[in-house]
Amino acid sequence: MEQTSLIGIEFSVPTSNDTVEQCHLCEFICSTKEHLVFHLVESHPDQCSTEISEEYANLSLKESDQLFIYHLKICSLIMLTLMGLAYIYAFVLAG
Repeated sequence: MEQTSLIGIEFSVPTSNDTVEQCHLCEFICSTKEHLVFHLVESHPDQCSTEISEEYANLSLKESDQLFIYHLKICSLIMLTLMGLAYIYAFVLAG
């Protein structure tokens, strides 16, 4: 449910229909199961089961691949911007 604060900042509050995961060790609330796995391994590493550790490894690898693709896109955008600026600069000098 979307709400607006007194200073105009919009935020959302989970409703009873939203699925929310909660840490059974510290009652930390996560929006997804993946976030809960990351929280458990990073905040409570000595109390995690092996299946949670394996799931963390798989999720970490998946996230690493997604981050690599994001970095490639950003580098490509920077390169295209610099090439565009170089062409514009060359046309200004030629004209």
